[in-house]
Amino acid sequence: MRAAGVTTSSLYHHFPRGKEELAASALVHAGERFADLLRTALARGADAPDAIAACADDLAADLASTGWAEGCPVAVTALESVNDAPLLRVTCARILQEWQDLIATRLQSAGIGSRTAAELACMVLSGLEGAELLSRVAADPTPLHTTGRHLARLVAAEIAADLR
Repeated sequence: MRAAGVTTSSLYHHFPRGKEELAASALVHAGERFADLLRTALARGADAPDAIAACADDLAADLASTGWAEGCPVAVTALESVNDAPLLRVTCARILQEWQDLIATRLQSAGIGSRTAAELACMVLSGLEGAELLSRVAADPTPLHTTGRHLARLVAAEIAADLR
């Protein structure tokens, strides 16, 4: 705080619940940044499968642009603080649900029913988060690209099944 020229009283004025509230605010900001990446990729895809693959490709490019140094702060925080910081747990859960909702909305626009779209969105986000971890550790975009391709195939198969 000293380096930033912020006093303790100033911190507690803006964040009366202290460090946990400050961390939650930072998570919301990080969540919005990733939501923007998702929105852009989901809108760019020619169809839902392409949109899902675009999410993985954009995430890989974003991660590579940081030198593999910046992963998902929401996932890290959720894993490290879920039992000790209730506000952070609730904030992480809300952000992750918002991301799933963005994906589900795109899948619904392709004709997938709302329940199936929600389930697929959970699968897509889980796949992207896991692939991001693998890509970051390996400093290699391959896990994200591979996951994106296979998630796109899964979405295409679901669309085809719904058309039958």
